[in-house]
Amino acid sequence: MGLLAIILTSQKLAVSQAVGQGSVVQQKVPQAQIDAFDQQMREARPHIDNARANLVAGQLGEAELEAKEAMKVAPHFGTKTLASLNQLMAEIKLAQGRASDALQIVKDTEKDGGSSTMLKLEGALACAMLNNLKGAQSYYTEKELESFVGPESVQGLPNPQSIIGMKSRINFAIGILYSSESDENQGVPYLLKASAMAPTNPEIAYYTAKMLNNIGRRSESLSFYRVGATGGSKMSDAKSQVYMLEQIKQKWPAEFEKNAPSPIELAKQRQAIKP
Repeated sequence: MGLLAIILTSQKLAVSQAVGQGSVVQQKVPQAQIDAFDQQMREARPHIDNARANLVAGQLGEAELEAKEAMKVAPHFGTKTLASLNQLMAEIKLAQGRASDALQIVKDTEKDGGSSTMLKLEGALACAMLNNLKGAQSYYTEKELESFVGPESVQGLPNPQSIIGMKSRINFAIGILYSSESDENQGVPYLLKASAMAPTNPEIAYYTAKMLNNIGRRSESLSFYRVGATGGSKMSDAKSQVYMLEQIKQKWPAEFEKNAPSPIELAKQRQAIKP
């Protein structure tokens, strides 16, 4: 029958699709299987949260260890790990500078039937880090980017025909994708990297500033809003934000400099309130 992909849905159904056959059959999943899946995910969740928090904090060794622990206890389909955990591990490898390892994870996951916009962007970034522009372009997708930032902002991004331009675009796209999922702490490091590669680009600067401001890092956001105010499709709003933040800085300097809790602190807080 071929490779079977099993996906549990919120209606407690499984979709078993025979790859190459084109047929889809829906069937009721036994309650015991659902309960086992839920239990395994509850056990994996703290490790996933810790892995992501350590990744954002730059504690990459700890992030990798937590991701491996999550993989041990998370649900498996045969010998295959959940694609989302492979995606997390690839992201950690990229942060460690191990682009070849990350690219192999992406390829293996796709071979097993896993695919997502984030996984494709990770493949693109791995190729760009390996100076493989053609490979990066083959993975890179702006499928969802325009819907989040608008075509004018996409048109204003760095030239994708150079490695540095492609790296900047990919990091920007990953950061925006995290923002669209309300996970801005994860997205900020990517936008900061994109900005570092294109420091005068007003489109990247504007969204970097916006995300920094959203997570309470006002002081840092101001300098990026100033770059965003020099041009681009969001120049008017960037100017308004500069004015507002300068007023806050002048009237309430302590509040302006105060930062939100770190990702690791947030992860601990989430775990503390879980039943």
